[in-house]
Amino acid sequence: MKSRHRATKPAVQAQNVMMKKLGITSESQPPDATSFQRFTDTFSSTLMVSNCEALDALLPKGMGSLAVEAVAPMVVS
Repeated sequence: MKSRHRATKPAVQAQNVMMKKLGITSESQPPDATSFQRFTDTFSSTLMVSNCEALDALLPKGMGSLAVEAVAPMVVS
């Protein structure tokens, strides 16, 4: 049986899974406009270690941790 909160579009399904893993939504608090705004706000600044750990659970090994590594500035001439 499919969840009644399951989205039909793969991108939306992926966002819903990520929001749940990041603790933004839960079984008792399904995705809505407010939770989606919190989700997008999460990625508009530096991710917390707990967010990277949640992403590591979803992505290939170590990719979530890349978000907290310092990136050398690029010089464009």
